[in-house]
Amino acid sequence: MGAVTPARGAAGRRTPRDRGLFDREHELDVAGSVLEAARSRRGSVVVVRGAPGSGRSALLDAIGDRAAGFLVLRAHGATAEQSFPFGVVQQLLQPLVAAPGFARWEQGAAELAHGLLVDEPWSVAHQPSGPLLHGLHTLLRNVSDELPVLLIVDDLQWVDEGSRRFLDYLAKRLNNAPIQLVYAVTDGVEGDLAVGAFRTLSLRPLSADGISAMVANALGPGVATDLAGQVHAVSRGNPGAATAVLSALRAGHPLQAAAQLAADQMESLLGPWRLAILRIAPGAARELAQAMAVLGRDADPDLLLALTGLDEFDLDTAFVALERLGLAAPPERPGARPWLVHPSLATAVLGALPGDHRRKLHRHAAIALYIAGSDADRVAEHLVPAGAGAAPWGADLLRTAAGAAMERGDARRAAQFLQQALLDVPESGPYRATVLVELAVARRDVDPIFAARQIAAAVPELAPGPERATAVLRIPVAIAAAQRSLRRLIRDTAEELTAYDTDGGHTELARRMEARVRWLDLQNPERIAESITRLAEVDPDRLVTTGGGRELLTVLTGAAAVAAGRSAPEVGRLVELILRHEPADPAHVVTTLPVLMQSAVAADTVDSLEAWLDRTAAAPGPARPAGVRAALAAERAFLHAGTGRLARARQLSDEAVALAGTDWPEALILAVTARSVVALQTRDARLAADTLSLLDLVDDVRTVVGERMLRGLIASVNGDLTGALDGFLDAGWQLNRAGWTGVGGPPWRLWAAAVRRRIGDVEAARQLVEDELAAAEAWGGPTARGRALRMLGALTPGEAGITMQETAVTVLHDSADRLELARATVALARRLRDDHRPGAAALLAEGERLARAVGASWTEEGGQVTVPGPVPRLLRSGRDRLTPAEVAVVDLVMRGWANGRIAEELGVTRRAVEKNLTQVYRKLGVAGRTALVREFGAAVEDGA
Repeated sequence: MGAVTPARGAAGRRTPRDRGLFDREHELDVAGSVLEAARSRRGSVVVVRGAPGSGRSALLDAIGDRAAGFLVLRAHGATAEQSFPFGVVQQLLQPLVAAPGFARWEQGAAELAHGLLVDEPWSVAHQPSGPLLHGLHTLLRNVSDELPVLLIVDDLQWVDEGSRRFLDYLAKRLNNAPIQLVYAVTDGVEGDLAVGAFRTLSLRPLSADGISAMVANALGPGVATDLAGQVHAVSRGNPGAATAVLSALRAGHPLQAAAQLAADQMESLLGPWRLAILRIAPGAARELAQAMAVLGRDADPDLLLALTGLDEFDLDTAFVALERLGLAAPPERPGARPWLVHPSLATAVLGALPGDHRRKLHRHAAIALYIAGSDADRVAEHLVPAGAGAAPWGADLLRTAAGAAMERGDARRAAQFLQQALLDVPESGPYRATVLVELAVARRDVDPIFAARQIAAAVPELAPGPERATAVLRIPVAIAAAQRSLRRLIRDTAEELTAYDTDGGHTELARRMEARVRWLDLQNPERIAESITRLAEVDPDRLVTTGGGRELLTVLTGAAAVAAGRSAPEVGRLVELILRHEPADPAHVVTTLPVLMQSAVAADTVDSLEAWLDRTAAAPGPARPAGVRAALAAERAFLHAGTGRLARARQLSDEAVALAGTDWPEALILAVTARSVVALQTRDARLAADTLSLLDLVDDVRTVVGERMLRGLIASVNGDLTGALDGFLDAGWQLNRAGWTGVGGPPWRLWAAAVRRRIGDVEAARQLVEDELAAAEAWGGPTARGRALRMLGALTPGEAGITMQETAVTVLHDSADRLELARATVALARRLRDDHRPGAAALLAEGERLARAVGASWTEEGGQVTVPGPVPRLLRSGRDRLTPAEVAVVDLVMRGWANGRIAEELGVTRRAVEKNLTQVYRKLGVAGRTALVREFGAAVEDGA
């Protein structure tokens, strides 16, 4: 037979498994019976049909392998060759031309096919005339007189018109002919195929066992055990999809870990494969898929009609095609929205669209939604990718959508809308300035310094008075304090507003502006005195009813606290009044409200503040940016340092410093102040030195004083008593210079007294402590008073000194600083022990119990170092007892993430997350997720 030989027998065949064919025994049995019938001159047409990837081509190959003794002729339809006349016929029959028997087969009417196959095989002039079709049929009948013929045509839907006419002609003339036709067509893409099929083999999805065998064949049985179920689920039994998943896993994932992938991750592996299938879909189906990808959740039928330009019939036909191709899921109910089978397909479709076409689709989508009266957010989602100039009303609508996004806490999305709006507004003028201010507010939590500068640049374009004041109030007050130009801007704007608001119609704005000006003056003695006078003039109960009033009252109360312009009980009552009315909102970190932290701790009024911070940490909302988390952590660090919980204060201050950088000065100040307290209380010179490197990042009286105190500590530890005394006395001078004459700050007099005592100047030491006690008595706060009494008692010999120390313990029972109570208790116990007096052991035990309750224990030190008081040793905090994996899980729980999302983020199973959380609960002794959030509340970042 020369170049044409019959198929070999069974000994030469490849097995179905060799061809990657599984779970197709029924189809192969049918094909075998059909071939046997063809041998007996009962030829017929068999059509193999199925979705892309269902294994049609592999089944055709397997049928060819089973056609022992047949002359097997193959061809493949292709879209690129549809315009070539009789291209598939030539693929099928030209192998006959090279066979030695061709001259014999070409006898009779078969000569009519000579021109098509031999003389002019590539001519485009060939037409499917009756004589030509008869000649081709005769040629095949002549061949079949010598041996049976099997013609296999893959992708019949792409066959050219001439070849289609011939195959239809042949299919009707197979009676008494040993000629078998086997075609394959793809569901969802075939046209009108008049093939007169005798049998149709519709390829069903593979069973779980079939996919399992396929996975085992590809990867080995050990890996297949874990993966087979997931591959079957994600491929839906489609062997092509299963092959694509396995290839992607081999390329991008360790197979041992692949079984841990979440369902969505497995689905996303099919994005490129599904996109390749879409490319062979009918044009209308491709247009529909593009529209669905662009519209996403907005893909309802009316919008799809508007976006594609199809009529309802063509739209339904296109959707059916997508469904048959496995690319779309049917609507759950009549009139429901259709969906692409998975978001990864939409992503792939959008990625493959040319940029101009994608922008055009989004522009049409935005206009269609706008006309339909959709909400601004839905329209804006399409205006952003549509680009500049998408619609004349685009900027206004984007601003509306940005406002809605800010209300629900989605600043990132708001910024995206506003950046797009800027492309559609004039290059200058009030309108652009307003949009710039709105954009700055949206970006403020992420980049507060840039936001402040952007607002400052926009203000001159706005009208003096309320417009400028409203814009300036958007600047984080701590940022303004750090820059001279911004301080000047706030003062000038406040003066402008006062001149404008002659009738008092903008009282709320005026109060907020006054609060900011007075906040800027909290380190000026004269201005502090004016604020204390102003406090006497206002009615706090009226002020707290508005946000601006609370901001102003907070600053006035802060002035009274730092200068002891009111007593501790009075300041405490004002703090509680403010907290009762102020919503627990993380947004307070950019206002004057953080001043409350210092006032509350100084006045020993921390219970209300801690409850308020708990509510703030647990407030619902999207994931919070690093700066906001830094501010919340710093506030808690300051609170814990002021109440003796030093281990937690150290941990939270470290978190805040790492998150804040220099972009959040108030967070940094509170955090380093807390660190300074920890270093001083524990006499930790190394921590003091480490903290010193942070204190020069912000110019503020608190950081200046902290730097002096820490240098004094380091000098004291190193035995440089002159340097230590200079540091502590200079800290006091700096506080007095700023007008901070109260006792709410670092107890510099007590530290200076300790050094005086070590030098031997006991009278000078005693005078410093008596001055501290007098100030504390006037202030009325138990912490300051008890601390001074403890120190004075340590410097006083005999019974009088012991009485003072006993009084200190009594006073400190009302203090918010439980570590100071523990210190006074231990100091008294050690003195009683040294004097061999009764009760020392019980007091020592009580002092240790109190210390452990706040995460500390007591060191045993001797000599003159004992004068400032017993030194605590910090115990390991709860987080220190966790493994790195447990810490990672806790951090994500603090952001409000569900277990499924945590598993996906960390690349582990949901069960692994649950196991880690169980271990965390056990180690920390907490009852569950809510208690865990309370334990580590400062890091909470609520979100999806």
